[in-house]
Amino acid sequence: MTADKKMQDIIESNGAGALLQSTQQLRTHWSGVIDTRIGYIIVADVAIWSYFLKAYIDSLATPPEVQPLYILLATTLSAILLGVWRLDTYHIDNGITSLYADFVLCEGVLSVPPEHGTSGYLIRSIGNNLRLILEEKNLTPKERAKGILMLFERKRIGGRGNLETDRLTLFILLGMCAVSIPLQTELLSYLTVSCYSGIIIGFVLIWFGWRTSQKNPSEGDIKDILSELKGNRGTGA
Repeated sequence: MTADKKMQDIIESNGAGALLQSTQQLRTHWSGVIDTRIGYIIVADVAIWSYFLKAYIDSLATPPEVQPLYILLATTLSAILLGVWRLDTYHIDNGITSLYADFVLCEGVLSVPPEHGTSGYLIRSIGNNLRLILEEKNLTPKERAKGILMLFERKRIGGRGNLETDRLTLFILLGMCAVSIPLQTELLSYLTVSCYSGIIIGFVLIWFGWRTSQKNPSEGDIKDILSELKGNRGTGA
């Protein structure tokens, strides 16, 4: 190895190390934002239900048709709040998954074994199909990173547990609806219809977040990308 080549390798390694550190700091920050907002949502939801349940109890002396509206209002506000939270979480999570290509590139330059680091995490959490890219010895670190970037752009870099969180959120929201909606007697009142509309908006926001989110890649997705990577190599792209 010539002195110039050795110096270039050192510079690339140092640059990869610095980029890896800054990228890790960014991922940690965004993950912390997600965790913090979960706490905010819990506190806000508890505050909403505490207020309206107290209002419901205090209104027991009023005509019966007025009382259930407090429960419906709590459900409506919770639905919108949960919908906005899930949509916001997907937005932040998309930013986190956009960093995977940088991680794979830096770890490849630093010769981190594919079973460790981000590559190992992706294989364990998303599926063994990713081994076809991350453990392919004929691919350079840049090509592996490009493959991961292509998966990200096609929204096939993994759900990161968001589907399970959506299911839990929908279960909680459906439970709220099951409690509040059957209590309504004036189904066509302006306030009741507005509440139902707000609940629907909450469901739509959750659905939209899931619809535009990252999904797990299939073996066919991986093979298509491998074929494209090898094709680009042949054309010098």
